[in-house]
Amino acid sequence: MSKLMTAREAVNQIKDGDFIASSGFQLITVAEELLVELEKRFDETGSPKALTITHTAGQAGMIHYAKEGMIKRYIAGHFGGNRMMI
Repeated sequence: MSKLMTAREAVNQIKDGDFIASSGFQLITVAEELLVELEKRFDETGSPKALTITHTAGQAGMIHYAKEGMIKRYIAGHFGGNRMMI
């Protein structure tokens, strides 16, 4: 079995109510392709919903999660430019 998968295959593993942790600072080392694919999946299917999202640094790209019903809880060490998540 291959250990490689597409971004879409990766986000298809996420279920309603899951806890997602991500890493990176601003858009440096942030896997934004995963954020984009997760947003697309939610827009297309309404799932996954009620997610808990966490990150520590001022991570950019959180706008992809700013969808009604997608996020249940947002835990961050620094909100920085992510005011749309408050």
